Amino acid sequence: MSKKHILSVLGLFSAATLSAGVLPPVCVNGTGVYLSGTCGTGGTTPSFSVDYNGYDIVGNTTYLIPGLSATATYSGFSFDATANTIKFNVAVTNTSTISGGSRLNSLGFDSIPVPLSGTISGGSVGNPYDTVALGGLPNGLTSIDFCFTGGNSCQSGNAGLGNGQSASFLATLSFSDITASSTFLIQQFADRYSAFTYQVPGGPSISSATGVAVVPEPTTYAFLLSLLMSGFVLYRKRRPAQE
Repeated sequence: MSKKHILSVLGLFSAATLSAGVLPPVCVNGTGVYLSGTCGTGGTTPSFSVDYNGYDIVGNTTYLIPGLSATATYSGFSFDATANTIKFNVAVTNTSTISGGSRLNSLGFDSIPVPLSGTISGGSVGNPYDTVALGGLPNGLTSIDFCFTGGNSCQSGNAGLGNGQSASFLATLSFSDITASSTFLIQQFADRYSAFTYQVPGGPSISSATGVAVVPEPTTYAFLLSLLMSGFVLYRKRRPAQE
């Protein structure tokens, strides 16, 4: 197997991990939080956690970036029908291990209804996120409605958490009309990274990226990993003794 074929297998593995096991929509209403597409059915949960990967699209090629990751926990959802607001706590960690460090600039999601504005308060010491910005992210994530950031937009790279750093804060979202019986649907979670350097073998140098929430499917990973390893075995067997 040629190096070109091995890179194709790696590309298949990377693309599949971006789409496999995507976190289902999360519904919130006055009764509780539901990890499903319909509020009011199934068991409620007071909080949920999300794991993010990291990737960039250069040209028409998607590159999954090793060592780029984050996690966030959303909890304590509450409604204020008089103020037309939804409040909830966010605890986030940049779990990246990429060499040279990275910066987690922003994290947000697509929601129905879309908030008119938002504020951040009660942040932990060193919390870099102080703004709720409206707008999307690059790499096919333009549908993201808003994000929590330390910059002027969801794409800003001026502030954020470094490798291994954590922060927490209270987010307040304002709507035109929201009540305890309303449905708040979160459809997609995404984040934004910068301040790192990753050289794709035989490809571009990448210094900024986005991530999406992914729940790995063990059987999918096992199959793709076995396919990847078999490719390397074939390649090593067919290599000439001297290059």
